[in-house]
Amino acid sequence: MFTTITGWAGALLMLAGCTFALSLGGKTEKIAATAYLLCWLFSTLARISLLDQELSIFTVMLLDVTLLIIFLTLVWKSSSNWPVWATALQLLVATLQFLYVIDFKITVSAYYTILNVSSIGIIISLIVGTFSAWQERAVIGSSRNDIGRYS
Repeated sequence: MFTTITGWAGALLMLAGCTFALSLGGKTEKIAATAYLLCWLFSTLARISLLDQELSIFTVMLLDVTLLIIFLTLVWKSSSNWPVWATALQLLVATLQFLYVIDFKITVSAYYTILNVSSIGIIISLIVGTFSAWQERAVIGSSRNDIGRYS
């Protein structure tokens, strides 16, 4: 019961955070939100048995590594701090998927705890980055109007 509530709450947080980033974020936040949503969609499709079990595990791992590469690119190209946190947490998820693929003995509860906490941390860092970019744009926009009005 608790995992179902956490799953729904996490999905709602993810959708709300990505919607916030797509509507009010800058270019970096929009790229991250789009990539996160697409990877989530494709991994969900892979996990609901569109592929056989062995192929879906590799597909999910490939999607996690792809998202890690996108976050690394955002760290490289962006001046914001939030992509560093998102990349660190996504590295944890990619490592977890790799350990699952090589059949490392990890308990199911530890697997889902790391996966959920990391995913929620990525969304929270995206929300914080979006809020920061939104506020920076608001300050720049208001100062441009004030300079033109009072000069």
